[in-house]
Amino acid sequence: MKHERAGRTRRSVRTAAAVGAAGLALALLSGCGGGGKSGGSGDAASASAAASASPAAGGTSAVAGVAEVPSIAAMVPASFRKSGVIKDITYNDAPPDEYVDGGDLVGWEVDLAKATAQVLGLKVEITGSGSFDSFIPGLQNHRYDVSFTSWVVTPEREKVLDLVSMFQSGTGFAVPQSSTLKVSAITDLCGAKVAVIQGSAFVEQLKAADTKCTAAGKPAIQTSTFPSDAAAELAVGSGRAQVYATSSNQLPYLIEQSHKAFAIQPLDYLPTPIAVGTSKGNGLAKPIAAALQHLMDDGTYDRVLKQYGVDSGRLTKAAVLPAG
Repeated sequence: MKHERAGRTRRSVRTAAAVGAAGLALALLSGCGGGGKSGGSGDAASASAAASASPAAGGTSAVAGVAEVPSIAAMVPASFRKSGVIKDITYNDAPPDEYVDGGDLVGWEVDLAKATAQVLGLKVEITGSGSFDSFIPGLQNHRYDVSFTSWVVTPEREKVLDLVSMFQSGTGFAVPQSSTLKVSAITDLCGAKVAVIQGSAFVEQLKAADTKCTAAGKPAIQTSTFPSDAAAELAVGSGRAQVYATSSNQLPYLIEQSHKAFAIQPLDYLPTPIAVGTSKGNGLAKPIAAALQHLMDDGTYDRVLKQYGVDSGRLTKAAVLPAG
């Protein structure tokens, strides 16, 4: 996302000078540590990493010392209190939300998962994967209990997951600096080749936007899906796509790491709550909301976001969605 993060050193591949947008995208693709992918699909083409934190473990300086809150821990369903563990599935290649750095899974959503578990008096076992298509099935079959990743809230997701608001972001767009394409309105994408991560809400957003292109007498948006953010960035950097679409709060980080090879476009499309997802009906949504609210109230949440330079998307209230 954006700017230097206190107490965090960049991976060496991200400090190396990139030669043009294509060179940058290749570096991003190969430099994701355990999250680097060859561009294929399925488990064989996606590496994973795991991290865990006990209530006493702490994580980074922003969440060190976060303690269990007994009144909130008492809200946790008995089965989870008995096991003492919640299993989290998240990305391993979407910096600075979550990514592999020196063999460790890090990022603001990783820190928030650890801090939340500490408030609940639980251990969190975090699995990092580059295969987003596996997240909902993994939550539905209870291989995982929660997903601290950037879930854009949609009616379809509310049907299969319990969601808790933790952040706010729209869909942002970036193009190579050499591009003459300017995206100030969604119809500016009509006829353009847009790269997005497969299974993401951005795919449906762009599909829905095609009606506006049709109404304006313009060609449809040409959406191409890729297994990871890095692969989508590579497609734009190499000229196979013209525009990269992702969470608007991620784009400043991309620009920083690109040495200005990419330019953020003015359009911040459909700002919406970003949520933690849990398996439907597993009883974790309310205690997670209470834990997040505690972290917002005591300043831990703000410290985590500021450490990673994403505090522009901060919320002051955590809520189980839909809020009514």
